[in-house]
Amino acid sequence: MAAPQFFVPPRVTPSRPKRRFTLEQANRTLPLVSRIVTDIVQVHKNYTAKQVQLEKLSQNSKHRAPIEKDLEVAHDRLNKLVDELSGVGCELKDPQVGLIDFVGRHQS
Repeated sequence: MAAPQFFVPPRVTPSRPKRRFTLEQANRTLPLVSRIVTDIVQVHKNYTAKQVQLEKLSQNSKHRAPIEKDLEVAHDRLNKLVDELSGVGCELKDPQVGLIDFVGRHQS
């Protein structure tokens, strides 16, 4: 079993940037993006912890069902947050650390 910090939950809906940002636009959007990304990192962390919990339980354990439900809810929440981030125009690169991209052009 891999260490928990390296676990990646099932792939969420890919993030597709819808716009190109100028530096000024990216800076103005940063407070909203920061809040969304903070939520993504927290939900990802909780998902990972629940996954580790589930892996420690036997297949017949009566405690599996609530954890599996929690995982489903967390996965849905991650998808919604990534969709929200994508709606702003940013691309999620790493949900564990909160790495994102503001797509832009460099001095064109």
